[in-house]
Amino acid sequence: MMNLVASISCDKAVWDAILNNRAVQDLGGSISAEQRTQASSEQADIASLIFKWILEFTISKIMDVVEKIGLMMAELFIPGDKEKPTSELTDLVEEKIRSSLLLSVVILLIVVVTRNSGA
Repeated sequence: MMNLVASISCDKAVWDAILNNRAVQDLGGSISAEQRTQASSEQADIASLIFKWILEFTISKIMDVVEKIGLMMAELFIPGDKEKPTSELTDLVEEKIRSSLLLSVVILLIVVVTRNSGA
């Protein structure tokens, strides 16, 4: 029953028929213009509130992602205290891996920025 009502209420032809009905028009005429403008401004306010909520939610998620990427980069590129002494060769290999990873991240950022500015 609910599906039937929902499907009928979503039909444009049904709404047009209801709005063209004489009794509905008489009822609509009794509502003052002031109430109509108030209702439309409330709808605009609701729409702007929803838009602001979506924007704030998106910004907070983007900030979370940026913070997580920053923490990950800090772990990769800032060497921490090592518990075991390592050989000079291992240190050299780790430094080369960090350098190449940083270089690939920078190149990836350049490519993304270039494609976005060209699009």
